[in-house]
Order: sequence, then structure tokens, then C-alpha cells
Amino acid sequence: MVSQSPAGVATVESGTAYFGTIEDVHAIDVGTGDSVWTYQNAYGEIDQPPSVTEDTVYVSENAGGGVHAISAGERKWYFDDLVGDASQPVPFRDVLYVNAGGTLYELDRASGQVRRERTLKNTFPSTPVIRDDAIYLVTDGELWALDRLTLDRDWTHPVAPSSEVIAHQNTLLVSSQEQTGFVALNRTDGTLAWDTDLRATECAVIADGNVYASERDGTRVGAYALDGRKQWMSDDAGTPSVPAIGSDAVFVVDHHNSKLLALDRGTGDRRWTFRIDAGLRHWPTNASDRVFIPTDEGLYSIEK
Repeated sequence: MVSQSPAGVATVESGTAYFGTIEDVHAIDVGTGDSVWTYQNAYGEIDQPPSVTEDTVYVSENAGGGVHAISAGERKWYFDDLVGDASQPVPFRDVLYVNAGGTLYELDRASGQVRRERTLKNTFPSTPVIRDDAIYLVTDGELWALDRLTLDRDWTHPVAPSSEVIAHQNTLLVSSQEQTGFVALNRTDGTLAWDTDLRATECAVIADGNVYASERDGTRVGAYALDGRKQWMSDDAGTPSVPAIGSDAVFVVDHHNSKLLALDRGTGDRRWTFRIDAGLRHWPTNASDRVFIPTDEGLYSIEK
């Protein structure tokens, strides 16, 4: 276990795990747990997952903080003209998108300067999904599709509060209020592509041709092919977190019973459990031969 107490989900990239704490960002070696570097120039808690691209780590502070660009533990730039909690920063080509306090910001990745802004109607810091032609993000009770070139709104779809959206090719996966559950929408116009028998989910994960999702206020974890065919449904996951996907298992944290569960990727059957004697903070992260779990006492590293 790494002693630093993470505020949010870890991001693993090329053998290094990155995570934020209160006013710090840590990079640790996945295999040994040794520190690669520590960034101590943040001003608030960082509970969104860091974004890593090329030689730069981007992190957002919550509670009206800012966005940091970090390279090898040193600050490249800092953007602090934010109000409210900020989403995970999303790099795209030479810009960075972040949603905070009812505004979508497009920042220059090299300098952190604002290129464009778009006023939204939300305070929920949903993470934007970026495509060549469009930007998708959840506002207060709606999924918005924006034209990426003009930032004009193309269409909306009613969604469950605090939902996040993910995209795969021409479909968007989200918890729909219109269909009262977890669905896939056509990316071009927001119409229904296919639905599932899962209720509202916070966020889903796509891996190797399947989508995996857990019910926010239920006990079930489901796996679906990307054309909507159900692969399996597990009703033995306690109060499951957003899943993390390994080579042969799906990992979820059972918040109610303080356990890490490993479900078989092919069947959904429970393979093993691991008791966690600490307060659970967020969902797990899979990395090669281990799973990382943020807790109140530190970042747990559990060998699979």
C-alpha cells in the first residue's frame, strides 16, 4: 500500500500510476510502488483522474481550483480562471478541454491559454467526450452534442443526474431518462441505437468488443456486446463501483461490504474477493498484474 491517501481514481500509463491527493500529485512505479516524482504545487484536492499524454500530465483541482500541466514533476503551466468543480481534463490534438462551473473551456495545450469558451447550463463537472466533429457532455439532466468547430448545440437527450457518457465509433453510452436505463444512442442525432436491462449507471468501460457497467443504486454488473447483445449479468456484486477490466476478470469495489470483487470476464461469476480494511474512496484501476484502489489510508495495490 502506498501511504499517500489518494483523493480520486489513479491513471496508469506505461508502467506508472498517477493520482492526486490534497494539494499533491504523485507518480509511482506500478511494479515497486516507489515514487517516480511528486508535484507539490497544487492548491486544492484533486479527485478527478489525471490525463496523461506524451510527456505531460494534466490534472484538475476541485472546489474552484485550476488546471495544472505537469512534466516530470515540474509545472509547465497553470490555468486558474475556473468556478466550481472541474472535470477531468481531456487532451485532443493541440488543445485541452475541461468543463467547470457551467463553462466548457478549450485551452491551448502548450500554454494553457483560453482559445474558446462555451456557456453550458450545468454545474456538474461531467468529463467531455471529444471527436473530430463533435463534443459530448452531460449538463443538468441532458446530454448535449456540440459541433466541435462552432461549439453550437446540435441535439440533446434527457439523462440521469450525474451520468457520464462514453463513446464508441457511432454510438454513445449513457443512462437515459427517456428509456429509464443504460442505453446506446446514435452519435449523429441522439436517437436510440439499443438498450439494456441495467438501470442507471455512473460510467461504463469498453474493452475488447464489450461494454461493462454497474448499476449506481443496484447490485448488478452487466456485460454487453457493442451491438447490444447481453453477454452476462451478475447480481452478486454488493454495491458495485465502476468496473475495471483485466485480461480475464472484471474488478469492482463493493462499497457496502468494503471488498474488491473479481468477476469472470466470460461469465460474470465471482472468482475471488479481497477484504479492504480502510475507507473506500473511488473505483479501482487495473494495471498488468495488480489492481489499484484509492482508500482513506492510501493507495492499495493488490496482486491478482
